[in-house]
Amino acid sequence: ELRSISVRAKGTGTVAVTCTPESGSAHTTTFTFANNNYPSLQRSDFALQGDSITVKIVSDGSSSDAPTVYELDISWHEIQDAPTTGVYA
Repeated sequence: ELRSISVRAKGTGTVAVTCTPESGSAHTTTFTFANNNYPSLQRSDFALQGDSITVKIVSDGSSSDAPTVYELDISWHEIQDAPTTGVYA
């Protein structure tokens, strides 16, 4: 299960991070950056479960240079399928 995404970037514009599990729906988080002088760090919490998750990063500056991404951190927690019936020892 993915828990949060953190992006450190410098520039003016947006950075969209899309996480897509192999079988499931995509989750997109968009960060807005507005500083050309130094990188800033932003974080977004969410919950996304699935296997073989792909990550797509799109940086867009609209009418100027797109923000430069220096770091992308994805926090996750491994979950296991719990039995739904029966007794297991």
